[in-house]
Amino acid sequence: MDFSLSEFQQEIQQLAKKILADYCTQPRLRNAEANDYFDAELWQQLAEAGLLGLALPESVGGMAQDLETLAVVLEQLGAHVAPVPGISALATASLPLLPYIEQPAVHEALAALSSGAGILTCALAESGISGNGIAQAVVEAEGDHYYLSGEKSRVPAGLQASHCWTVAKQGEEQGIYLFSCDDAGVTRRRQLTTSGEALASMTLDRVKAVKIVSGEQVAQVLSAAAIYQRAASAAVATGLCEGMLALASEHCSQRKQFGRALGSFQAVAHQLADCYIDKECLRTASEQVSAQLGQNSQGSVEGASLVAAYWTTEALHRVSHRCQHVHGGTGVDRDYPLYRYCLQARQIEMDLGGQSSVLAALGEGIAAQRVA
Repeated sequence: MDFSLSEFQQEIQQLAKKILADYCTQPRLRNAEANDYFDAELWQQLAEAGLLGLALPESVGGMAQDLETLAVVLEQLGAHVAPVPGISALATASLPLLPYIEQPAVHEALAALSSGAGILTCALAESGISGNGIAQAVVEAEGDHYYLSGEKSRVPAGLQASHCWTVAKQGEEQGIYLFSCDDAGVTRRRQLTTSGEALASMTLDRVKAVKIVSGEQVAQVLSAAAIYQRAASAAVATGLCEGMLALASEHCSQRKQFGRALGSFQAVAHQLADCYIDKECLRTASEQVSAQLGQNSQGSVEGASLVAAYWTTEALHRVSHRCQHVHGGTGVDRDYPLYRYCLQARQIEMDLGGQSSVLAALGEGIAAQRVA
């Protein structure tokens, strides 16, 4: 399987690099840290360049590219620790809704995301990817209209989002419902995370919503959201590892002890070599799941996404630890950029559930295949 970038993907990579290098300077990142780690101007620049709609259909202003091409941009978001909701908005929330794009509400939300006029997110902390399967919202039906009431916690980009979808119960039946975050019945409260990005706690009080799917299709949408989250996280994590390793290599080539560059010491060189190996293993797992998603090989993509998630959690932990180690005290200085990478790395680890839970899910899947 050839994972080399096509000419178009190389152009997209260079475009993303240029925009992010211009907007992810240290002063701007410090300013973003004081503003929920979100840069609205950068988000608009990405929209104007067509990068937000890269994997969305042309009918909503997108480029209709596959996840492999989107992963090129996501990797650059990680490499520059960009203060935008790349994983949640560009993958987890948007891509599972593509089969339902003919529905006017879905079309509107994806078009807003593609143009940069809005941000689409999903509230799944209680009922979806890593939750307990219980929908913490109920639905009241009045004719053809639906109204949501309840609580939603840890909503990614929830403070900035224009549209959100979630799981809610109508009687005994669960469904996926899409609503406007600007509805008068939505109350948002700020929740801080390890990375500094602010999530939102939402109180829904008879919020008008549109039913996207119900019944058995709910599990399909949630499964797709989990797979896309893992795939996107692996791409962003590859960029994070690339960025951490670049900082460590530069530091160890310039910093001297006993008259020699740190990088010339065998123990240091071996640690950085291990980081490189971990990063490339992660890149392979990331490219593998992206390719399989592009081929719609649903039977094997669940396992591939779990392998990518495992390597994501494993590589982020080891690379951040080793890069901090070779930096010494410099690595934790907030005037030095490494700490942002380490915080985002830890956040992604926790969002995926950690190495143990991912490995357990992968083992259960393998066991189920052997029984079948």
